[in-house]
Amino acid sequence: MNKKKCLLLVSRIPFPPIGGDRLKSYNMIKVLSERYSIQLIIITDERMSSDARDFITRNCDSYKIFVRSRMRFAINVLAALFFTSTPLQVRYYYFPEVKQKLNLMFSSVDFAIVNLVRLVPYVEGFSKPIFLDIVDSIGLNYLSSRKKVSSWFWKLIYRIEIKRLLTYEKECVKSLRNTFFVNYDECKYYSKFGSTRWIPNGVNNALFSYVYKEDQYMNSVAFFGKMDYQPNIDAVLWFVNHVLGELPEMSFYIIGSNPVEKVLSLQSKFANIHVTGYLDDPYRVLNSCALVVSPMQTGGGIQNKILESMALGKVNLLTTKAASPIQGAIEGIHYLLADTPELMKAHITQVMNDRAGYEHIGENAKKLMMELYTWENYKTKLYSMLEENYI
Repeated sequence: MNKKKCLLLVSRIPFPPIGGDRLKSYNMIKVLSERYSIQLIIITDERMSSDARDFITRNCDSYKIFVRSRMRFAINVLAALFFTSTPLQVRYYYFPEVKQKLNLMFSSVDFAIVNLVRLVPYVEGFSKPIFLDIVDSIGLNYLSSRKKVSSWFWKLIYRIEIKRLLTYEKECVKSLRNTFFVNYDECKYYSKFGSTRWIPNGVNNALFSYVYKEDQYMNSVAFFGKMDYQPNIDAVLWFVNHVLGELPEMSFYIIGSNPVEKVLSLQSKFANIHVTGYLDDPYRVLNSCALVVSPMQTGGGIQNKILESMALGKVNLLTTKAASPIQGAIEGIHYLLADTPELMKAHITQVMNDRAGYEHIGENAKKLMMELYTWENYKTKLYSMLEENYI
């Protein structure tokens, strides 16, 4: 039986699967390759490693990578600022010569999946079913974060982009065959404008049976996330400025790739802060620490790193912004909730003083992940969305 052909467009090289966007694309490719013939298109400023090429050639029938200089991307943004009302990130990724080449491929595929709204212009004129893997609504994300983001650069970007993105996202949902979200509430909101489907991300099944621990991390608290991502930077700075000063004896590990200077400098200012950068096995630290904190102040969607620490069976201390996208999770049963520094400090102190008394929360969180947040569950939902009604 011949596999149907899927044109898949992404804006990041999907290997190694570090960071939420790459992790999502990596697993989507693995899932789609089981049932479909993938023609992968990558539009990026990155160079492909040999390992990435090996992964792609194993899972895709063909691929094309269009690498453009950062200067070309920057010129696109300037054009968007002054000459169009298109969202900056959409214009940032658009190159007419790439669009011309993709037009020639349309007749050879059966359907298309576009990762993120930024690449939607490339499938204009494609007459076959188009699906948008929007992941999160960036417009709603920016709208909810505009008052709390710490970076003046991002404050300016949010001010410019919010209206543009919200309008553009609604137009995409209206015009495309289906748009699938990882955030249940966003999926429900956009269902007013067109067909949507909630398909949450999964976690690696190996985390459910992970057992390695090290004593040196036992009395510490950890944050886990890519550390050049502005919402993660905002979360860490908020925690250090409002919570950590009252807990001088507690070690705080900031785990994640590409820490910016503002984060790196924290360990020279505070003896109890450790910035690890990228770790081959971050779970050894996470699985050993007393609890994992995700004091998100900005951003949107499900944080994959929270799902992973829940899959380990760790106690997670979350803000409402971090907790609300996790469908099925209940405060006090699957996680601890704190939106104020005082309550966050109180929860940390209580867990530190009675770890055994809070183990059930981590165990409940792991059960929830096993029930709803596996890549096998993701595969079932994705296949159902593509095949039952459309393909």
